[in-house]
Amino acid sequence: MINNNSIRNKLESNTSKVKIPILIKKIFSETYKDLAITAPYDDMTKIFKKVSKFYELNTYDAFIIYEYVYYYASKYQSVEKINTDKLKYDTMNEYNNIYEEAQNRYKKYSFDWRVIGAEHFIIIHFILSNFSIKSIVTDFDWIR
Repeated sequence: MINNNSIRNKLESNTSKVKIPILIKKIFSETYKDLAITAPYDDMTKIFKKVSKFYELNTYDAFIIYEYVYYYASKYQSVEKINTDKLKYDTMNEYNNIYEEAQNRYKKYSFDWRVIGAEHFIIIHFILSNFSIKSIVTDFDWIR
């Protein structure tokens, strides 16, 4: 019999960790709060809770989060004009610009899916910029 928790603990402890900037931590915290309302006992809620408490993200959690946020991030990328040069050379400022635009949209229309899409896009970009996550889907290949 295989103990999934022991395998998960071993994977989590043997992976690299990346420091999370304040804005990314804020997005993780906001996502956790949303999940705590809609799915309080879900595994994703637990992962976002753990990540939102600390300033580090490990490879294992990054991969799980990547899979979770992929849909809205990909959809957001397909409808928004992304300034790839700014994301590459002035990353944190561009994250702030994307986030501020999303917050302005939220103030005008709180159910605009692009708000979540923008936050998930920032998370995807952060993860793909800091971890070597291989994926069959290539929507974000320009990040590397």
